[in-house]
Amino acid sequence: MKTKMIKNNILMLIDLIRGQGLKYFFMIVFSLITVIFFEIVSLAQVYPFIQLLTDGVRPVEGVLVKTINTQFGDITHTEFVRISAIILLCTVILKGLSTWVFTLYNTRYSFKLAEYTHLKMIERFHNVTYSQYKKIQFSNFLKFHVKELPTLAIIVSSTLLLVTEIFVFLAILIFIFTISPDVTLIALTMIGTIFLGNRYLISPKVVSLGVEREKSELLVVESLKRMFQGFIAHKFTNSTNVKTQRYPLLYSRYTDINILNILYQSASRILIESFGYGLVALIPLVIILTGRFDTFEFASFGIVMVSFLRLLPSINRITSSINVLAFSLPSLDLLRQYYFLETAQKYSEDINDFKTIDVDQLSIHYGQHKLITDLTFQIRKGDKIVISGPSGCGKTSLLERLIGLIPPDAGSVKINNSLKVDSENTDWSKRIAYLGQNSYVFNSSIRDNVVVGREFDATAYRKIIDICHLAQISMSDENSTASVGEDGNRLSGGQKQRVNLARVLYENPEIIILDEPTSAIDNETALSILKRIKSEFNDKTIIIIDHRKHFMPIATLTINFSLNEVQILRKE
Repeated sequence: MKTKMIKNNILMLIDLIRGQGLKYFFMIVFSLITVIFFEIVSLAQVYPFIQLLTDGVRPVEGVLVKTINTQFGDITHTEFVRISAIILLCTVILKGLSTWVFTLYNTRYSFKLAEYTHLKMIERFHNVTYSQYKKIQFSNFLKFHVKELPTLAIIVSSTLLLVTEIFVFLAILIFIFTISPDVTLIALTMIGTIFLGNRYLISPKVVSLGVEREKSELLVVESLKRMFQGFIAHKFTNSTNVKTQRYPLLYSRYTDINILNILYQSASRILIESFGYGLVALIPLVIILTGRFDTFEFASFGIVMVSFLRLLPSINRITSSINVLAFSLPSLDLLRQYYFLETAQKYSEDINDFKTIDVDQLSIHYGQHKLITDLTFQIRKGDKIVISGPSGCGKTSLLERLIGLIPPDAGSVKINNSLKVDSENTDWSKRIAYLGQNSYVFNSSIRDNVVVGREFDATAYRKIIDICHLAQISMSDENSTASVGEDGNRLSGGQKQRVNLARVLYENPEIIILDEPTSAIDNETALSILKRIKSEFNDKTIIIIDHRKHFMPIATLTINFSLNEVQILRKE
């Protein structure tokens, strides 16, 4: 199971990298090669200085030395040091620039990949099947986009940094080995001990902290939702105190996890530095104890030590990157879950002229329970259909099948008795405007909430807000940016419902779907809205779920659910 998850993660990342484009990826590879080249060259150029300082003899071997002698001929020690220093300084500057370029491309590529993934996930979410959508915990989905997707940039950046440092590490190690194999073997032993200690003592704990962090974040978000949703109700209930008392404990645990992660990361760095500097002290001690002091090549030892001290940051970055990846991998698992959501392909199949919705032997099941069995009827263009009945009897389930959000468990629902109803058919879906029970109001003006990015038609807008009795609260807002508040908290429940109704009517579609559109509206206002809808939208097909039966007077077809049967009555 774990192998399959890793495989899916890799395939997903490859797919995202391909989608983002390979231009910057190849630029990263090129800058990586440049960084490695200048790392080795700069270390090689230090060697003549160390040889000159330790032996007092001007070196005659090496590419740099031979190049200087060829170009400048017989020069003094002072001139040799001056020229070598200038070349070394230029190399170090070029090394710094190449490192900066690598960091630039690495960072840009990582965050652009996260941006591309975010937009791709939004696109996939629009194409997710309705049944899959109902399974999604939306707060987790939002948290994923706000917090976990930036973590993807950290994962990619850390991976690229890890690969870079491994290549730098190997290149320097090979360079050291060509100078002093004995010292290199001792260094490898110490480095191996460091990696084993990190692998078996630190990394497993960091991995478990990463998993616990993910769970803790979800608990914190869920607890915040429970505390602040239904604000007024919480003012008058003792349960708020219980939740408030529990929340500090949850957040304290979340804080402790992050503290422990930093401590373990620090432990890894301290382990590397302690072993590294211990090795610098250990090697001379071994030389003295073995009696090799008089024959030892201190110039070679010096360059090895300089190289090894350069290795310490690489080792530190390698282990840090491994630990960062281990801590962040739960985010990748969450990305995989959302990335492989069941989606449906949009298509367009021409309906021509919509005339009827034909329901034949329709059955709807809820688990093992049969809500509807063998239901047959016809909806005609221009019909006003009112669906009523007790809660949980299957009204919304029927509505979802009538417009093609969910396929029937048995039987069929067809357009013009030929083409199956399917919400993925864009020629069908563009004819429908849907108002569900759990509609939304966002933090903007009433006009923005009604128009929602569509072309603004002042005449149509004024007509719609008049129908929905919003003129009194929206006229002053028509040419302003006055906000209705977060989730419409500056509006009453009835006003929010009327804003949502206005949004659907402003669309002016062929088919209007309303699920309990007046449940929070008083009878007088509801009846007034009803009369205006009948007058202004008489040619539209309107399907309404109506507990309070406000819309019964305009119904041409009623579908009434009782405990044992569904009664269908057409008014001619």
